[in-house]
Amino acid sequence: MSGIASAASALAERAAPAVVLDTRKTAPGLRVLDKWAVEIGGAKNHRIGLFDYLMIKDNHIAAAGGMREALSNADAYLRERGL
Repeated sequence: MSGIASAASALAERAAPAVVLDTRKTAPGLRVLDKWAVEIGGAKNHRIGLFDYLMIKDNHIAAAGGMREALSNADAYLRERGL
C-alpha cells in the first residue's frame, strides 16, 4: 500500500492544481485498502464500483440511437429505481 500512496503523492504534486483520480481497477480483495492508499497519497477516488456513478459511454449512445435517447433512458432508469 505504501507504493500506491507514494505514487499517488508524486502524481498529485506534479498535477496540481489539477486533481488526480484513481481507477476502479484494484487488486482482488484489496479495493478498500488500495483506495485508502490513494487518498493518503493526496489523490482522489473516482469510484468504488459500478454501483456508485452513472456512466454513459460511446457504445451506450450508439445502442440508444443518440445522446438524447441515452440520457432519456438513463433518466428513466434512475426514476424507476427511485435514485
